Amino acid sequence: QRISEFLQAFVHMPRRLILGSAPPAALPDSTGLQCLYQHLLPANQPCGLTITGFPPRLEQVSPTSPLFQKAYPGQFIHALVLPDGRPPLNAQSPGFTGQKCQATLDQETLHLDGRWLWLKDLNQVGVNAAVKTRHTPKARKEEAAFDMDGCCTVL
Repeated sequence: QRISEFLQAFVHMPRRLILGSAPPAALPDSTGLQCLYQHLLPANQPCGLTITGFPPRLEQVSPTSPLFQKAYPGQFIHALVLPDGRPPLNAQSPGFTGQKCQATLDQETLHLDGRWLWLKDLNQVGVNAAVKTRHTPKARKEEAAFDMDGCCTVL
């Protein structure tokens, strides 16, 4: 069902589904495809994320966050999929900013169970290198792509 929701929400975008026991070594840059990291956010628990900018990206992940060591500063918000029937919050949404994502997660939908946060690493030609750098050690970066506990899925 989650895969179906994702495909319907992003029908206008090229995509490739990759399933496996380990993250892919790389995706072809020429296609513009990237790994997406899907995280289920618990209800009634602050997400512990600081989200800023346009496009929205993670500025900080609190040690008390349910996404600590699963999401990292520098990752971009690809989408926020909500279970209450409203359209996903993504690049096609009006006002898709860090402030809007932060307010949606921390205030408007905190009580909802079944919120999915889709993150991506920026991997595009022509983007400032300072923006696309993840501020984590290499070992953490590799581990972030695949969570053995099943909380995060590489898509």
